[in-house]
Amino acid sequence: MPKGKACGPDDISHKHLLYSIDVIAEPLAQLYTIMLQSGSIPDSMKTGQIITLFKGGRKRHDDPNSYRAITLSSTLLKLYEIILLNRCKDNILASIKRLQGGFQDGLGCMMTSFCLRECLYNAKELGSKVYLCFLDARQAFDRVWHDGLFCKLLTTSGTESMIPSLMLTLS
Repeated sequence: MPKGKACGPDDISHKHLLYSIDVIAEPLAQLYTIMLQSGSIPDSMKTGQIITLFKGGRKRHDDPNSYRAITLSSTLLKLYEIILLNRCKDNILASIKRLQGGFQDGLGCMMTSFCLRECLYNAKELGSKVYLCFLDARQAFDRVWHDGLFCKLLTTSGTESMIPSLMLTLS
């Protein structure tokens, strides 16, 4: 886990876990196993503390756009997510096309820009049309109605019967 990060509402830091690993490893493994088998997470782990951070630079301190909100979440939940990601990463990557770039180490903005430029050059050489769509998702996460988005996603994919169970696991 990353060092030097602030504690969430549970007041457990990275150092707490690091220095108590001999004592806490077995109970945490049991807790995580129960969470995985039941498919649920305790409500106390799902709470977060929202704080604002100044973006820095020459921005004005009295301008609300000069700050970004972050949520401090449970360190125990972050550890659980890291463990799950490490165990599922190979399966996730197997279903993603290599050019898609998501979740793949070493494929950042530079590689994506290079691929885009090469596609444009190739299309120009062949005299074919290129269709592009850019999405500016800046600040989108906080403004999206997530329940409605999942409802729409499930309704359009023909899995309406899953909506109630999904809504229960999301809230």
